[in-house]
Amino acid sequence: MKKIGILILVLLFARVSPALSQNLDIKFSDALNYPLVLTAFDLYKANGEEIRSFSPSDIIVQEYENGSVVNRKVVQIVCPPAEQTTFSAILTVDVSSSMQDVISGGKKKIDVVLDVLKEFIKEMDTTRSEAAIVAFCGDAMGRTTDLSNKTPIRPFTNHKDSLIYAIRNYMPKVCNGTNYNAAFISKKDNPFKVDLSALYYCRDTVAHYKPVIIFLTDGNHSSKHFGSIDTYYIVTEARKWNAHVYVIQIGDDELTQENIDALREIASVEGKADDNMWLKVTDANELKGIYSHILQEAGTIGTPPPCRLYWETGCSGGSATITFPNHFSLTGTTSFALPDYKKP
Repeated sequence: MKKIGILILVLLFARVSPALSQNLDIKFSDALNYPLVLTAFDLYKANGEEIRSFSPSDIIVQEYENGSVVNRKVVQIVCPPAEQTTFSAILTVDVSSSMQDVISGGKKKIDVVLDVLKEFIKEMDTTRSEAAIVAFCGDAMGRTTDLSNKTPIRPFTNHKDSLIYAIRNYMPKVCNGTNYNAAFISKKDNPFKVDLSALYYCRDTVAHYKPVIIFLTDGNHSSKHFGSIDTYYIVTEARKWNAHVYVIQIGDDELTQENIDALREIASVEGKADDNMWLKVTDANELKGIYSHILQEAGTIGTPPPCRLYWETGCSGGSATITFPNHFSLTGTTSFALPDYKKP
């Protein structure tokens, strides 16, 4: 009798073990296109092979509404080719007063940079990438509409209009000082207390994909006012979050050797500094070419894009349960919030 009991347990385990060994990873959800919700996910077989072919009947989405469980309509499932890659761009811009200086072509440095950033965003493949916008001078800067300086210029989104709107309306035009630490660390005395820095956006709880920092400045870090560049901390944190860092200097100011050495070290977090760093860029077309190059290269260094599930939510937002009935009923939960301007 004991042997029969053991045999039954073995058979039961054999039946359920495929489900236990399969893996569902829900990356994120957003409702920026309410009532449609986008949920990104990866589903793997027991052998580690990713499943990238689904039909709407393969997925059940449920929300809890008015005391009841409600099935939601699955609209579409898109799984981009696994050969593609993804990245999260962190556009980090010096907005110190010297960025008001004119370069070749008669335009101010800051105007040239913002125009190029708009082009960069227009060319992004938003099924494979997202972007956040960071500004700094003597400190990390929030958007101009917030006098408390606590609201980020633009957190991560893959909505191009939102990014371009932030560039046009939220970027500080003039502020004092140049502090590289502020660009990366945020609030030099209180790192990460507010989400205004490049390294904050590298965190795996913030970036959806591989973080790519594109750091642009026009002059030297002011050690006299802000202390030495905390290169060790910047590099350590960037490596911790698997970031790739590009460094660009716009204008023809002479950088000190100390600044050049620090920027080279930061640009060599992943790869060679010579491949990730450009100094004394004085032409708008050259700058545009650099950002275009970065856009193309960044699209080759990330991880495969997750599958994208589109489904219709109700009026409340909150959380949903997603089940795969044809894959051992694997289940995961995801949270999302309805944007204020979209709430019914």
